Amino acid sequence: MPKEIFTVENLNESIRKNREHAYRNTTDPLFMEYKRGEIEEQVWLDAVQAIKEKYPYATEPLVIEVDEKDYAVTLEN
Repeated sequence: MPKEIFTVENLNESIRKNREHAYRNTTDPLFMEYKRGEIEEQVWLDAVQAIKEKYPYATEPLVIEVDEKDYAVTLEN
């Protein structure tokens, strides 16, 4: 059965992009609310921690076995 192998570096690049998107859309606005005194600092810190937990960095490669019928590629000229 064919295997797809995702290196730690590739996985972490994807995770970094997911974190960046989540920070920009979630925690950056909360940080500004905190700086303006509209929310407690802990609200912002909890949101940062939630993103880190949702998108943990990989420590080992990911190997996925792929069913051959799902793995077929058709090339057309």
